[in-house]
Amino acid sequence: MEGKVSQLAERLLKEGVEQGEKKKEEIIAQAKAQADEIIATAKKQSEKIISEANQKAEDAKKNADSEIKLSGQQALSALKSKITDVVSAKALDGAISDSLVKNIPDYVKAVLSNWKGSDSSIEVLLSHEQKDKLEKDIAAAIKGIMKAGVTISASKSVKNGFQIGESNGTFKVTFTDGDFAEYFKEYLRPKVKSILFGE
Repeated sequence: MEGKVSQLAERLLKEGVEQGEKKKEEIIAQAKAQADEIIATAKKQSEKIISEANQKAEDAKKNADSEIKLSGQQALSALKSKITDVVSAKALDGAISDSLVKNIPDYVKAVLSNWKGSDSSIEVLLSHEQKDKLEKDIAAAIKGIMKAGVTISASKSVKNGFQIGESNGTFKVTFTDGDFAEYFKEYLRPKVKSILFGE
């Protein structure tokens, strides 16, 4: 009987070892499958994170490129505008002053011919230098235009050009080389821009 017990114990031991090995193999296979699944999930997540990071980087690059392009266009536009202003001012510099001084009698006559309003006396203000040169010419040009009297005076406030207003000081209209330059600049700017930049 001892032999049978020994055989039985041996057989039970062998079967236990075989089942243990089988169970071990199953546990290892399960662990490997879980590890493969975790690795696959981690790989997918890392690919997604990399893809999102690449997309954000591409978007940031596009935004930066757009901002740089817009800033460049604005800077170029501002530079063109400044160049146009400088060239326009240079073109008008001196020419306006000379033309204004030469034609003050005609300008005064044109303003007074179209003067509407009260019958009070009118005062024409010039610089001291222009008054001495132009007083006779202005008086001849406006002779008989106004019902009320016209006084031609010199003023330190007038540098180049003239002012016309009612003698009582109600209001004055100023015609200076700066006024004319601003007026003509609006007409000259598009032409200068076209010549310089073909726009």
